[in-house]
This record gives sequence, C-alpha cells and structure tokens, in this order.
Amino acid sequence: AVTAANIPAACDLPDDAPVFIMLHGINGGSHEGPSKWAVATGAVRGWRCVALNLRGCNGVPLSSAKVYCAASAEDVRAAVNAARAKYPSAPILLAGYSLGTYVIATYLAEENSGGRDPVAGAVLVSCPMDPHTSHAG
Repeated sequence: AVTAANIPAACDLPDDAPVFIMLHGINGGSHEGPSKWAVATGAVRGWRCVALNLRGCNGVPLSSAKVYCAASAEDVRAAVNAARAKYPSAPILLAGYSLGTYVIATYLAEENSGGRDPVAGAVLVSCPMDPHTSHAG
C-alpha cells in the first residue's frame, strides 16, 4: 500500500519541491525505460520522484487479494493522497506511459467530476485512445 511513510525523502529538497509520480504501461514497472527516463529527468529538475508500480506488476508481491485494473484509479489516488499528506505545500505532478495513462486519466476525470483539482499537472504519453478496440488490428 502507498502511504506517506513509504514516499522517500529526497536529499536536501525543500518541502515544497514538486512530487512527481510516474506510472508505467501494461504489465510493466519502474524498471522500464519510460519510467526510468521520466524519473531521472524529474530528479535532475529537483523533484521528488515516485515510480508507482501497479499491484502485481514488476515482480512486486501482492499485499492484498486485489490486482490492478486499468479502469480503477484507487492506486493513483492513494499515491497522490500520500504525497499530499507528507508534503502538503508541494505541487503534485503525474505522468503515465501507455496503459498507465488510462489509469491517470480515469483518476483525473473522477477527481474533476467531484469538483476537486488535487494535482498541478499531468502528462499522458502514448495514451490508448480506445483500449477496448485498439488491439483489434
């Protein structure tokens, strides 16, 4: 589970340094190029970086009976809430690659429809526009 206690404190960064949360593609993880490159780029800019591995991906053991679902924003919401709890004055930035963009877009739509705007910005890279039919070829 993502909690404020397991978001690492970056060395010598002020409390208001941006928190950057990167989400991988389908069945990927923080070991993949897009995640590593995005996190490295954020770190160079002085951001606190979190590479979020979805449940059951990247060889991370499940801590619950639930695996990730691309239509569920629960894990992104937990990560954003944990970052906000630990660094309340820091802007939260999100980025996703491939299917991770679908999870982030779901999160943003749910939050916006509830009148909330919890993040300062988001980037969606290689977003599947229609994941239900994009595999049909």
